[in-house]
Amino acid sequence: MIETLQQPFVMGLCIGLLLAVWSWGNGMMKRRDLRKEVDKMKDHLNTQMEISSRGNKDMLGEVDKLRKDNENLRVANATLKQKPGRQELQQLHVYDKALRILFQKAPGFAAAWESAVGEAEKDLAESESGLMPFVKKLFIGGPNASANPDAISDSAPGDPQATPESDPSHEEPATATADK
Repeated sequence: MIETLQQPFVMGLCIGLLLAVWSWGNGMMKRRDLRKEVDKMKDHLNTQMEISSRGNKDMLGEVDKLRKDNENLRVANATLKQKPGRQELQQLHVYDKALRILFQKAPGFAAAWESAVGEAEKDLAESESGLMPFVKKLFIGGPNASANPDAISDSAPGDPQATPESDPSHEEPATATADK
């Protein structure tokens, strides 16, 4: 048997079989390692897809919420533009812009404007506090004078809109019972 093993054909066959077995074992080990790595990549990809899916769901929910908020704000903005007083505020902003332009273009306008504003503020403060408004409320307007500022009027004697109670020049005619 040793003689048969020493023949070149048998020796080449044994060496070839050993190389084939070693190559097959090495391939099986690499295949197992690659299969582990593929499974690991699949798990990683699955995790990434779950995270992306959750993120997309959250973003879609947030986008829907923002769309609803945007629509609500658009409706609220349209409602506020329709409220009474909005036109006056816009007109006030126009006047403010015009005043700023005049301050820049007309050098003497600023001083005159400031003095006129000061006088108007002083008159308003005097008309809202002190003894005269209190007297007007008591005698002319009564208790409802503070609720209705149009009720107090500075009417001249003989004014057709003046009432007999508020017009001191109005005299009542003498009655027949006083003459007897």
